[in-house]
Amino acid sequence: LTGDWSSDVCSSDLLPEVLIAHSICAQTIRQPGVMMVDDLRVDTRFADNPLVADAPNLRFYAGTALLTAEGLPLGTLCVYDVEPRHLTESKRAALTALARQVVSQLELRRALYDQQQALRDLNEGLERRVAERTQEMLRINELLQVEMRERENAEEALRHAQKMDAIGQLTGGIAHDFNNMLTGVLGALELIQRRVAAGRVGEIDRYIDAAMTSANRAASLTHRLLAFARRQSLSPKNPAHIREPHS
Repeated sequence: LTGDWSSDVCSSDLLPEVLIAHSICAQTIRQPGVMMVDDLRVDTRFADNPLVADAPNLRFYAGTALLTAEGLPLGTLCVYDVEPRHLTESKRAALTALARQVVSQLELRRALYDQQQALRDLNEGLERRVAERTQEMLRINELLQVEMRERENAEEALRHAQKMDAIGQLTGGIAHDFNNMLTGVLGALELIQRRVAAGRVGEIDRYIDAAMTSANRAASLTHRLLAFARRQSLSPKNPAHIREPHS
């Protein structure tokens, strides 16, 4: 029974859907067991029913309520005919058993529907969780990419700082070495100047040799620096030729 309309469980071309006020099954669902009417014309409840007085001119009816295990009515299962007749006890028992089978099938279908709905809900939940987890993983991956770039930048900055520190130390060492060499050259030239001013030119040879030694060391260091800058081999070469002193 749905709304104001009644529909037979078994399909039939004889009885269409009818208003519940004209439904014989509306009486069946209100009482326990099988309701059987051998001739509907002689039953005051149904004699004026349009289904009895007019087409399809029903005469016989037997039906029973479809009840769940909790006693809730789902509808009715009925048989009818256009001729009066009577059901034996065994046939009424068969109708009752068939009604139980119908209820079992309906409950099974309902349980199957509930399981399918639960499965759909589960799948939707899983899909939603997968989508959320995917978004979370993408966000974490983006954060990792940013962190990796920041780490690479920090490492590059550290390498640059270390390189500049090494260049500073190298430059300081080179400057110190050149200063020592220039000191030797300048000191020797100053002593030569003094000896020449004093007329003691015979003593200047050893100062010239000292100046040449310092100059040659400076030339050798310069050659090594140039070779390093050009990534050339440091094969031994003669330093810059400086005029040999005359004896």
